[in-house]
Amino acid sequence: LISTILYNYSEETMELLYDVKLGAKFVSNAAFAFITYYISIILVSILQAMGKTKELFILSIILNTLKIILIMITSSNKIWGINSLINSTTLISILTFILYLLILLKNIKIKINIKNIFIYLLITILTISLFNLFKHFNINFIISSIISSLIITYFSFSTNLLSISSLKNIKIKNK
Repeated sequence: LISTILYNYSEETMELLYDVKLGAKFVSNAAFAFITYYISIILVSILQAMGKTKELFILSIILNTLKIILIMITSSNKIWGINSLINSTTLISILTFILYLLILLKNIKIKINIKNIFIYLLITILTISLFNLFKHFNINFIISSIISSLIITYFSFSTNLLSISSLKNIKIKNK
């Protein structure tokens, strides 16, 4: 949802947060890489808890070296030019996410529910469609973000992708 907001309303978001529109194109280009970056942090935490610190360290060295080499190669390319930094970082972020996910899937047994993946895809398409529709009718980005968030949350709860039933078992310790 946040990536879709940043992609569709990058200028408005920059104006709201920083009172300038500079950099909106870069934010828009990197918006969907944020998803892989944030999920990668969770994957790293899981892998560290599983004792895979050495593998993560080696992979980090390799990927960061690859990122520097990629930036050096693409920065001299006239087609990418100034976008070489953001494109290289985005590419490495996606590659890092895929490698972390593969390492995790190799080390755990997981049952993949095709129905949930299909529902995720439908909700993603719904989110992107809603933002495009709101942007087409020039609806304020804050209002469209709130409306889209409510609709997406409703569909997520109604399809049981999100559930608060697990919160019933949480006991708060009184001091």
